[in-house]
Amino acid sequence: MGGITMAKEDFDSIMQEITAGLTGDHEKDVPYLHDKCEAYKNHKYAKEIIRACGRLLFAALPKEKKDELNKITENHLLGIRSVIEEAQFNVYQKRFDVAKDLLVAAVEKVEKLDMYQDDAVSEYHTFYEPMEDILYKYRNQPKKASRQAPEPFSDLYLNLGSVLFELGDMDAAKVALEKAVRWNPINAPIAFEHAEIYKKKGDMDEFFRLTIQIFPNVYRSKHLARCYRNIGYYFVEKKQWKVAASCLLLSLHYDKENSMAQSELWFIQQKAGADFSMPSNEEIVDVVKQYNIPLGADRDVVGIAISIGEDSEKDGQIAATKYFYGIAYDLTGIDEIKERLDALPEEADED
Repeated sequence: MGGITMAKEDFDSIMQEITAGLTGDHEKDVPYLHDKCEAYKNHKYAKEIIRACGRLLFAALPKEKKDELNKITENHLLGIRSVIEEAQFNVYQKRFDVAKDLLVAAVEKVEKLDMYQDDAVSEYHTFYEPMEDILYKYRNQPKKASRQAPEPFSDLYLNLGSVLFELGDMDAAKVALEKAVRWNPINAPIAFEHAEIYKKKGDMDEFFRLTIQIFPNVYRSKHLARCYRNIGYYFVEKKQWKVAASCLLLSLHYDKENSMAQSELWFIQQKAGADFSMPSNEEIVDVVKQYNIPLGADRDVVGIAISIGEDSEKDGQIAATKYFYGIAYDLTGIDEIKERLDALPEEADED
């Protein structure tokens, strides 16, 4: 820990000195920042300083230059996104080999550039939604600044992992999906795909452990349903019918029409014998307590969503209020949250 703090102080004092020399005139600031990059290129925090100066350089550019750079970046991102879309189209057509080749080529290109590796003061992630970023910071309290990498890295590795899974290359799929998890450690669909590797390999205890790990970061009811479905499947494999049925009924509470949960329950009824009865609500509560399975949405997740929703409402940020209250209502179905949502104006007040 001491190393990170020292690096932070060292880096901060250098950056304070650099920013103190900025004038607000881009004609002077741009060459000044270039000179600073040159001056610190052999420093032990060269990478961190050059990256920070790069951000300052962008801020110092006149609007038309910024627009030009944004366009180039956007085109590059569109390039990666179009590769992902092309791969997904090939997956849809069951041409998994073609999809794999496309994604492997993109990954090789991205890894060769090696642009967004963590450094002494920053760590990079690719969160899909504001809630993921918030939960990551809440759960991990990172000592470094957590920054959003502009490239869709987690998407790239998730798609590659899924294609390798379909091709039966479990070891390579595991490597790709571990990278997807590293880029986005909060997203439930990525975590589920990673857990599936262990289910496929028959390592059911690891499948169970990884699924339990997903619960605290779930912020969508359909993902909560999937967690319970996974746990239900685990107990079906162990022929613990009452526990399995309890989890599957919880799953259907959050995703009422899910045919996979329904067919698993039907399977239990066939296998468990004539004297088997579906667990009551009280039995479900007892069962999940006994096996340390979380009951319902994580309280912190709901609390955070409500709290930020309230702050956003006070600030008149209607779109943000709807987003956070929407998460809380989806997870809980609480009428009071629905009333707050319904009371919000139709159109967002922000630009």
